[in-house]
Amino acid sequence: MACLASSASAGRWLGASLRSSSQRLNGQHFALLRASKDNLCPAVARCNRRAFCAVASLAADAPEDASRASKVPASPSSDLVRLSKPTIHDPPRVMKPGDFVDVATVIRNWWSFPAVGFNSILEMQIQKLECYPPDDPPPVGSVVVPNGIFGVPIRKDMVHKVYWYHRKALAGYCETMQLYKWEWPGSNKKVRSQKKSGKGRMGRRKAPGRFDGVFTHALRPRDWRGRMNKRSTWRALRVMLSVKFMQNSIKVVDSFNLQSHKTKHLVSHLRRLVGRKCKSAMLVHEGHVDVNDNFRWASAHIAAVHRENVEGVSVYNLLKYHQLIITETALMKLISEINSYPFKRDWATEKRRQMESQLHTQKKWMVGIRLGLRRKSGFATPSFAAANSITSSRSGNGRTN
Repeated sequence: MACLASSASAGRWLGASLRSSSQRLNGQHFALLRASKDNLCPAVARCNRRAFCAVASLAADAPEDASRASKVPASPSSDLVRLSKPTIHDPPRVMKPGDFVDVATVIRNWWSFPAVGFNSILEMQIQKLECYPPDDPPPVGSVVVPNGIFGVPIRKDMVHKVYWYHRKALAGYCETMQLYKWEWPGSNKKVRSQKKSGKGRMGRRKAPGRFDGVFTHALRPRDWRGRMNKRSTWRALRVMLSVKFMQNSIKVVDSFNLQSHKTKHLVSHLRRLVGRKCKSAMLVHEGHVDVNDNFRWASAHIAAVHRENVEGVSVYNLLKYHQLIITETALMKLISEINSYPFKRDWATEKRRQMESQLHTQKKWMVGIRLGLRRKSGFATPSFAAANSITSSRSGNGRTN
């Protein structure tokens, strides 16, 4: 009995230590204490050794190019295994869709820390769409996408605001017109006497619910569409593209030009790319170059598949559909549109103008300080003297005397 009690307590202690170790595995310091052979039975000791080997194998599978990451020792002699946290000083490394850094660090600093880390090279493979079994061709190429679009911090607050902006825009304008109880025409007297009628008690004639159209809280014509800052919408779109990259929910294909218009063939192609458990997908193309009529006919009768142009990519659509399948041409156009949008809205020009005005003010301030110091010391160069004489000799019409 004593052996069983000690084994049970040791098992509970081992489970607690393993749970804390698994929680701290992602970038946290975790420690795995070795059980003493004097206090534990052989079965618990074997379980402890297996658990240590499992945790050590997980730590050994970490990327080798992570900066300042200490190597896991081959023997379980060390009591503490340390893994470094991602920082802005990490060396460049290639990140593919579905790869992300320490989850605990990203969750703790979700508003400022990208899920793919800093100084990452985001690479996406280009798959071939039309391929019949049993052929499974390798990727036809790869493309490197900018971190400013697919590697920004996950700002869930901005996504929430823009999502409800789209929802209200879909609601549009409501034309329903209902009357309040005091607006209904007719008398408002009591229907009959309260007592001695042999019938139920009845109140006012225009009580809400007695006639169709009488409401206490009537609906009036209203425009549900709200206003949203264009800059917030632009930033939320980049956040959603970063979310798709982190979740491995974005696929790049060569084109949507199919040889067959049959729906079953397109379904087999999509299942090969996203699997059978995919709930919905949005297919994005550029225009008429990377898509043909066969693809339009084949995708017209699939309820979970939505075909969209590059201009139709929005935060609402990216939230509605689980997978994003985009052609290479459409991806290049999407990146170009997002990067050039600040110039179309004149944001970059305004920012440049503000910076130039700040620099001009700073230069004037520095020149004034230098002139004051020179005049105070009684030393003036010929250039400053000539400039002062020219400035003093100017008249009101702009000509020199």
